[in-house]
Amino acid sequence: VAYRLRYMKDPRAVGVIQAAQRLGQWQAGPAHRNPAPADQQIVHGRGFAYARYFHSKFPGYGAAWAAWVCDVSVNRETGEVKVDKVYVTHDCGAMVNPAGVRHQVHGNIVQSTSRVLKEFVTFDKSGTTSLDWGGYPLLRFDELPEVEIELLEMPHEDPMGAGESASVPSAAAIANAIFDATGVRLTEVPFTPSRVLAALRKAA
Repeated sequence: VAYRLRYMKDPRAVGVIQAAQRLGQWQAGPAHRNPAPADQQIVHGRGFAYARYFHSKFPGYGAAWAAWVCDVSVNRETGEVKVDKVYVTHDCGAMVNPAGVRHQVHGNIVQSTSRVLKEFVTFDKSGTTSLDWGGYPLLRFDELPEVEIELLEMPHEDPMGAGESASVPSAAAIANAIFDATGVRLTEVPFTPSRVLAALRKAA
């Protein structure tokens, strides 16, 4: 958060980051500053990320700003990651239907968390081997995080697209939270148990 605020010039970006800082009660300081004991199976961490969604042909058109603070639990014996809570702040300008925007943001959070932790397609030399939705991994209802959303009121600004913007910071925020919990950086999604476990073992 401090790094972003030090160099960010866009006042609306600064606003959405500071709102996330307040909403999530962010505590300043370096990540992974309190490593858990080596024999502790479940470790906890917190991560932050910010992004603005751009669409269309380069350089594209800016849509909404979004920032995430998320809390995760990591099982160091199985590699399983659970996103416990997500705080998201969102600025899409004037909102014609704030309730609709809130539902859209919530959907972004659920869908992108599922993508970050589980979703992938399998294939071999002959082509795609994931041939039905029944075998495609998705986040289950009992794995959903608690969600808290703050929509920034900007009634005098132009309305902007809010369709996918809140999903953009998801992977970075979750990766940062995993690093805070474990001291290990993950750079390839999805963060499946096998990948997390392999990274933990390599680091050890």
